[in-house]
Amino acid sequence: MAKASMNLGGLEKLSRNLKKKYTLRVGIIGDKAKTVHDSTSSLTNADLGTIHEQPDRDGKKIPRRSFLEEPLREKLGEEISKNKKSIFKQIFKNNDTEQFLNELGAKALDIINGAFETQGYGAWKSLTVPYQKRKEKLNLSPHILTATSHLRHTVDFKVIKND
Repeated sequence: MAKASMNLGGLEKLSRNLKKKYTLRVGIIGDKAKTVHDSTSSLTNADLGTIHEQPDRDGKKIPRRSFLEEPLREKLGEEISKNKKSIFKQIFKNNDTEQFLNELGAKALDIINGAFETQGYGAWKSLTVPYQKRKEKLNLSPHILTATSHLRHTVDFKVIKND
């Protein structure tokens, strides 16, 4: 009778790395969240982001223009579904969960930047005509959420090791 043996060292190492419990945070985080968006209001970048991600919470009648939740759910979900095997191989081969989460965070930022460039991948409701005219008079970008690019540049990611 033949004896079979398996080297499970790599699997055990992967398991230990996963148990380190890293967390990936993507959004308006850190000091950038507390920074006042511009001189015309007292809104912080986090406030402005919340207004567009969850407009019903602020009591204003503006359409939702998600640059975080919806694009990440749709586009990052597609990316992960499409590349499950290669993602698992990458984690298993490199045994580096932190590196994988950093790469995932970078991919998330690409998707978020794409949302700003494509008006939410075509999902954002157009600006009202009066608001478009006001932006024209001020020589601001006709694109939604890009008048100053302050909001866009506050989005970041961070990989945190939980102790």
